[in-house]
Amino acid sequence: PPKSNSAVALQNNVAAFNTAMHTGKAEQAYALLSSRCRSIMPLSQFTELVDNAGATAVTGYSANILGSRAFVSYTAAGQKHGDEAWALESSAWKMDSCN
Repeated sequence: PPKSNSAVALQNNVAAFNTAMHTGKAEQAYALLSSRCRSIMPLSQFTELVDNAGATAVTGYSANILGSRAFVSYTAAGQKHGDEAWALESSAWKMDSCN
């Protein structure tokens, strides 16, 4: 398996996050949020963002990794995501795009 802090691991977590978001797996998606995002949004509120549209492929993926930060762009479920922030926490990539 890829090292947890590698570019491959980042891409795998982006795909896992999007799959969880669109298959009703709120707790799995929430576990892939950064601690900063989890401190802003409790699971009960986050659950409202999760849908059951079905698993979707992540296409057009690109990443700019800057140490423990990464900015990824991709399309999933017909939505373009540009410069979505991800943070390396405890050797694992976590989605860090939250208000």
